[in-house]
Amino acid sequence: MLEIVRDNSMQTILPSIVQASSLEKANGRNWAAKLLCNSLVGPMLGGAMLLWAPCMPFAVAGLLYAFGAAAFLRVRGAFTLRKRQSTWWQDIREAAGFLLSHDFLLKLAAVAGAWNLFFLMALTALILHVQENLGGSSFDYSSVLAVGALGGAVGGWFGNRIVATLGPGRTAQYALLFSTPSFLCMAVAPDTWSLALVYFLFNFSGTV
Repeated sequence: MLEIVRDNSMQTILPSIVQASSLEKANGRNWAAKLLCNSLVGPMLGGAMLLWAPCMPFAVAGLLYAFGAAAFLRVRGAFTLRKRQSTWWQDIREAAGFLLSHDFLLKLAAVAGAWNLFFLMALTALILHVQENLGGSSFDYSSVLAVGALGGAVGGWFGNRIVATLGPGRTAQYALLFSTPSFLCMAVAPDTWSLALVYFLFNFSGTV
C-alpha cells in the first residue's frame, strides 16, 4: 500500500521539483532506479537479510521509508494544495467529469489502463510460464526478472534522448506498438534466455 501511495505521489509531484525541459530525464531516472531496486537489487538483499534474520528485511524497509520521508523534507517547492470545502465523492465526480470532457486524456487513460491490465496478467503468469512451459528453475525465473530490470533501467536512463530525437508523441506510439509483438514473443519463446531477451526489450520500450 505504501509503495502505491509513493508511486502515485512521485509522479504527481515530479513536475513541481524539476524543470519542464528535464521532466522526461527525471521521470526516466526515477523509473530506472525503481526497476533496479524492485527487481534486481532488492530481492537479492532481501533474501540475504531474510537468511540472516527473518525480521531484518521488514526493519530495514521501515528505516528506509523513514529516511526517505526525512530526506523529502529537504526538498524545496510549493506542494501545498489549496483547501477546499468538498467531499471525496465530489472530488471524484469532478475528476471524472474533467476526464470525460477531454477526448485525448480519455483515450490516453483507456490505453494506459488496458496496457497495465495485460501487463499485470502477463507478469502474474510469468513464473508459471517459466517453470511449467519452459521447464525453468527458480534461478531461471529470477534471471528473467533481472534481465528485464536491466532493460527498464537502460530505457529509463536513455529514454530522454530518444524522446528528444523522435518527440514524445511518436516515442509513445512506437513503444505501444512494440508491446504487441513483445507479448506474443513471450508466449512463443523457446527457452528462458530467449524470454529474458524479449523481457529486456519489453521493459526497455515500456520505460522509454
